[in-house]
Amino acid sequence: MREVISDVVKHTGGLGFIDIVKITGSDTETKIEAMDNDKTVIVKGKLNEPLAEFEGEFGMGNLSLIKGLVDHANFRTDGAKVEVIRETDPTNANQQIPTEMLFIDEQGQDASYRFMSTQLVPSQAKFLGTTWDITVKPSKSKISEFSSFASLYSAFETLFMVDVREGNLRFNIGDPSGNSHKASVIIEKEVEGKMSAGLYWPISQVLNILKLGIDENVKMNFSSKGALMIELSNDISSYQYILPAKKR
Repeated sequence: MREVISDVVKHTGGLGFIDIVKITGSDTETKIEAMDNDKTVIVKGKLNEPLAEFEGEFGMGNLSLIKGLVDHANFRTDGAKVEVIRETDPTNANQQIPTEMLFIDEQGQDASYRFMSTQLVPSQAKFLGTTWDITVKPSKSKISEFSSFASLYSAFETLFMVDVREGNLRFNIGDPSGNSHKASVIIEKEVEGKMSAGLYWPISQVLNILKLGIDENVKMNFSSKGALMIELSNDISSYQYILPAKKR
């Protein structure tokens, strides 16, 4: 279970801009939902196998604390264990929900983490879906190229624009038709589909997501209607990160 908890925290709190996570679990699935404070990134995740200990609806805050506990040397030994404590749901006497997670090392020392009531979890944004005009699987090398150029131009530009020129999908830092500093990175060649002009996405958030999944299966979906969805998947879970486009 420690590996699953670590995976959930990595794909949410590990981004650096997610503070609270909502978990909804049943005997058939375990769903993870989150969003940043500005609602610029919507997170929808699911474990590949439902986790029985997470049955119910609850929240997770203080993600840095739970990451610290999961990574603590005392709780990474073979003799250490993690237990989820369940109590009666105050809103439903016939149902139990997770209220606390207990980390116990092989010496019998313990540390606890308290889950949040769903009443304290912000309402999650809904994504009704759209038609994806372009789908690509960026390589590690292309993600690194985009990251290196973004770092060089970070003092001048926080957004990037996506377009297709001569069949090449490009990430443009700065206005490609303007007189300012600018750079263009070809992410994928021989791309079918077009993108509407003037759609921008935040460089920092997109790069944080891509770097998070650089050793996982990564897919980027673009819609000319103004949406980007980054999909990450591994042996434990799959996640969708939806980012509405910005306008200048």
